[in-house]
Amino acid sequence: FTNETTGGNVAEYDPVTKTWEDAGVRGSGGSLAYCEDPTSGLIIAQDQGQFRVYESRKRQWVASIDLNAVPYFGYAANLIYYPPNDRFYYIGRDIDPAVHHIRVWEYALDRSALKPIYTSPISGHRGIPMETNWCPSPASGGRECSYAYDSANQLIVGGMNDELML
Repeated sequence: FTNETTGGNVAEYDPVTKTWEDAGVRGSGGSLAYCEDPTSGLIIAQDQGQFRVYESRKRQWVASIDLNAVPYFGYAANLIYYPPNDRFYYIGRDIDPAVHHIRVWEYALDRSALKPIYTSPISGHRGIPMETNWCPSPASGGRECSYAYDSANQLIVGGMNDELML
């Protein structure tokens, strides 16, 4: 999706032929995190300033919402879908100096209006982050971290830190 990796357009990958195809649709900046909504097949793209929805069958962006620059979302964050409660979790990268850990936002996807419905909403399409004790991983070194859903244990796992999963 990112302009930096696809030359500006969305590209679709065929795992059988192991080839990429240019969809002819303008992509997004590299700061967005992406996640498929398995219920609808839509692709959610999000960062601190925007929330976008891509419809791969139509090959077009079908929604775009300004998130009013939610603080401490950070660049290179993660977006994870959690099937047990049908919610998405946006896991920030930057430490919030007020609480000394990264922030996590929880929301359901309004599949009709194509917008996030935050568990703890505030005005202007913004949500209040959850209380967590998560830290960025690794704590130093500037390397990125990632998270994924572990279906066997029904957990969100990731954030390698000193060879331990957080």
